[in-house]
Amino acid sequence: MAESMVVMSRFHFHLWDGADLIHDPEGAELPDMDAVRARAVQTARELLAEEISEGKLPLYMRLDVEDEGNRIVHRLNFADVVKILH
Repeated sequence: MAESMVVMSRFHFHLWDGADLIHDPEGAELPDMDAVRARAVQTARELLAEEISEGKLPLYMRLDVEDEGNRIVHRLNFADVVKILH
């Protein structure tokens, strides 16, 4: 029985911090857009957790995800990855 090959593509998760776009030089190899979206949410929440530990909640930040052809294939606003409870 032949094993099916999963084709992985490299995606870069660039951070827009409100003033500058901080490039992700390494990127990550992921199999599909569902994995890209999941990684973007995970990354955004991890970055927000770091900011919160310093007393900041920068919901204006975002991730721009580029594919190997330097095309933005996904954009994630940090405000979309948290639920504010009062």
